[in-house]
Amino acid sequence: MRPKILSVLHQQHQGIEKTRLRARQSVYWPGLNNDIERMVQSCVPCQTHQRSQSKLPVKPIQTSQAMEIIGIDLFEYGSQQFLLAVDYFTGFVWADPLPNTRSEAVLDRLDSIVTDFGRPAKLISDNGPQLTSEAMKEFCQERGIAHETSAPHHQQANGRAERNIQTIKNMLKKADSGSSKASLRISLQP
Repeated sequence: MRPKILSVLHQQHQGIEKTRLRARQSVYWPGLNNDIERMVQSCVPCQTHQRSQSKLPVKPIQTSQAMEIIGIDLFEYGSQQFLLAVDYFTGFVWADPLPNTRSEAVLDRLDSIVTDFGRPAKLISDNGPQLTSEAMKEFCQERGIAHETSAPHHQQANGRAERNIQTIKNMLKKADSGSSKASLRISLQP
């Protein structure tokens, strides 16, 4: 009966942990967890459609003062491009509209934030072309800012910026009254 029960438990192809959770609700036998693991690892549909990129461990980012570390990312809402910056200590968020997504436009907005609020010791971003350009490297070198980029295809490494993009988009959806986005500049305090 064990192979038949395993087949029923894994009928939805939800992976090892979800199958184990389903099993805990209804059955038990010695070695059940190992049997589930072997079955899922030999399941052709599960292996064919598994994630191509394994999850990298999330390392917490520790900071002790405001503007020591900021994370940045670009996002689009409607037809408007934005630069989002977040201070890792205070959680303060800036979302500035961009006239375009060229490096010069991004650096102009970033320079405005740095000028108004102080130079960070470290800047965290993804590997977007605007954020890894020669102009960005020069910008950081001139100001003594260490620039750290996340692993390709692993946006969670800049998780605070990614999470705040979703928050800003939700706020924009709620506040969208058809007004011009060109004059919109958002700053959030936690």
